[in-house]
Amino acid sequence: MENYFEGFDFTDFWDDSDYAKKEYIEGAPSDELIADVERELGSYGFLRCNTCYLVNPKFIVRVKGSEVQVGDRTLQISRPRRAAFMEGLTNWYAGAGGGNRG
Repeated sequence: MENYFEGFDFTDFWDDSDYAKKEYIEGAPSDELIADVERELGSYGFLRCNTCYLVNPKFIVRVKGSEVQVGDRTLQISRPRRAAFMEGLTNWYAGAGGGNRG
């Protein structure tokens, strides 16, 4: 098997150049932007299960205790968000609040 990278110096390969920093790297999203995205996706039935994830209920496989299985991934439902998450999921299954599963 041929080694195409033989002798290649990877020392600075992943260092970001000034060009890459300017053209490809953005700052962290603002709280306002995150809230706007959450509102927009919420109108399509997406639910927040914790600080890190918005979940599309179409892909929820099961909810057990403080975990929700989405596809083949298991995510934590945070304690502060559990009641709202479960209420939103119940409403989605009932067809209310953007829960059109068409």
